[in-house]
Amino acid sequence: MNIRKHIPNSITLCNLLCGCIAIQKGFNYDFDGATLYILLAAVFDFFDGFAARKLGVSSPIGKELDSLADVVSFGLAPSVMLYCFLKTQLFPCLNTMELSLVELLPYCAFLIAAFSAYRLAKFNLDQRQTHGFLGVPTPANALLLIGLSTSHLAEQTVYGRLWAVALIALVVVPALCYLLVCEIPMFSFKDGKRWPYLFTIAAAVVSEAVALWHPYDGTGLLLSMLVYVGIGLGLHFFGKRHEPAA
Repeated sequence: MNIRKHIPNSITLCNLLCGCIAIQKGFNYDFDGATLYILLAAVFDFFDGFAARKLGVSSPIGKELDSLADVVSFGLAPSVMLYCFLKTQLFPCLNTMELSLVELLPYCAFLIAAFSAYRLAKFNLDQRQTHGFLGVPTPANALLLIGLSTSHLAEQTVYGRLWAVALIALVVVPALCYLLVCEIPMFSFKDGKRWPYLFTIAAAVVSEAVALWHPYDGTGLLLSMLVYVGIGLGLHFFGKRHEPAA
């Protein structure tokens, strides 16, 4: 029995398990716990592909299993976090005014899970994304949603909270769904360039600085991911356009 070929898939299953636990934490409004397990899932997601390449045991089943795990960890889990976050923002409004259709706004968060699944199915069939990404990858989108769900940017007034929920549900969520499946190139660690690593270091420094200033605040992570998306959009619309090498 060749144990080596099962190592990457075992790491992928750890990714999936972390995503399942993150969902449970999210539904219990334990955003810190959900964040921790999604971040752990991202670590496992990086190392399963790394292990497969180093061991020379890449396989079609590993590719499909990786996408299934990513749907749970970076599609459904952050959607649950955002849903519960929007519910907490909307709850004070329900005590002070009669709302009907507004109560459905938090459910828009689950569009992220649907579009993440579509993106991953598309990714598996797209040969152009062997060394790069077209559209925002699901782990980056998940980190952006974590930053949004744990940030302290929400207004404290009733009407401020209501407007924040409406803005996120009706503008931010559709925009993120579009970015998941669009044809805009985004840089990745797979293209062999140095600056993705430099960006990661800079993003970690920014996130840590904000965390020291405001513990348990995801604003730093949110800003880092917005910069990542902004770089991709800027290069696409204003810089030299390029597509990932096949």
